[in-house]
Amino acid sequence: AEQGHSSSLLRMGDVAYSEANDYKTAASAYKKGAAMQNAEATFSLGWMYLRGFGVSADRRMAMRYLEMSKRYSPDAVVPATIAMFVARTVWWFVDTVYMFAGPNGYPLHGSERETPHTNRSGFGLQWDALVVAALVVLMTVILFVRRRRLQLQHSEI
Repeated sequence: AEQGHSSSLLRMGDVAYSEANDYKTAASAYKKGAAMQNAEATFSLGWMYLRGFGVSADRRMAMRYLEMSKRYSPDAVVPATIAMFVARTVWWFVDTVYMFAGPNGYPLHGSERETPHTNRSGFGLQWDALVVAALVVLMTVILFVRRRRLQLQHSEI
């Protein structure tokens, strides 16, 4: 990593992030890797901006780095697009709820109601688990409906 190899910087960032939970070191390594156009480091840095780990949560920076990772490698297109879609969905939901309820969940009245702030992270620590759970429920419903439709088609034959 000291010699400036982007793959070494990526590995250094991964170790700092997942094994040492040293998010600032991970963000620093990913920034250096992103400057060398390493798609994985760029994606990871975007993810850290989404979550606010090692850096301040920043929607614009998150989208910027995720978009850059798509340009650096065709392999990053699908994961970056999914991450961007999930982030925008969560932001829409959080901003919509925040518009009608205060930060503590209590409704805002009259002049207290305000437009959503663009610099809030608004995620909480488990937003990704909630999205995955919702997708699992959706897939279960789709599979159930398709299976039922196939059963009906076979019974008609």
